[in-house]
Amino acid sequence: MALIAPVTVRTSFYGATGDMMLTGSATPIFNVGDGIQMNIFLKRHDGRLQSIYRRYFDSGRNAEDRNWIPIAIPINPDKNDQLEIEIAAGPQGDSTADWLALSSLCLIKTSAGR
Repeated sequence: MALIAPVTVRTSFYGATGDMMLTGSATPIFNVGDGIQMNIFLKRHDGRLQSIYRRYFDSGRNAEDRNWIPIAIPINPDKNDQLEIEIAAGPQGDSTADWLALSSLCLIKTSAGR
């Protein structure tokens, strides 16, 4: 999935609860500009946003950010929560070439018996 800043993507857990892990990988599509900020939140049923992951990608200046970066985020949602992924422009606010690719996103149950 390719996301172009600024954008926010949301999905529901459809009643899933308990200890889980959000896995996958991310990479900037271009290595120009001032970088891309990815923020991932749990949007709680009462409207609060709980930050669960932040990553700044600067592939123009950091060669390591030109690779696929693994993501493994422990989460514990309630049944009415949502997952929210926000892609924002870099620190200068320049959204030129701010495209982020996400691959193989998967939600894995990590606790037994729930």
